[in-house]
Amino acid sequence: MDATEQETSRPLSAWLLTLSDGSEIVLAQGEVKYLEQVTQLVTVPGLPAYSSQAFLWRDQFIPLLQLSHLLSARPLTPPKAPLVAIVAYRAAEDATQALQLGALPLAGKPELIQVMPEQARPLESLKERWPHLSCAALSYREQLYPVLDLTRLFNSTPHALITLH
Repeated sequence: MDATEQETSRPLSAWLLTLSDGSEIVLAQGEVKYLEQVTQLVTVPGLPAYSSQAFLWRDQFIPLLQLSHLLSARPLTPPKAPLVAIVAYRAAEDATQALQLGALPLAGKPELIQVMPEQARPLESLKERWPHLSCAALSYREQLYPVLDLTRLFNSTPHALITLH
């Protein structure tokens, strides 16, 4: 086995997150920066319901995206003091841009998993609207998971995301 083959067959670390609605997603290890218990959410008027909540954290205003509402238009029932994953993404595809922060509400603590490139699956194998929000799909423990595309998700216009309904 040459060095290239060894490099591609090494496991990669990723976070398996259970969102507040029970949906499970995967993010690259470096995309999840912090876990926080949020005690106060504010509603930002004029934004679509899935993105109308935010919170102040370390003197930064962090948007909270409710993917369950975006994907299914279910009514929002914000939990009291939700656990959130504060995630980092690029505001543009340009790698020189500074990282931006956003948040996703969680049902519990994420699990750090090890995945192999062989676990990748076609994006089209994801159900419902997940292919529009994901950059990849992977199989883990005999289940298929979307790997969220945070840059696309946080940078999309509300119109582009609302058309998923």
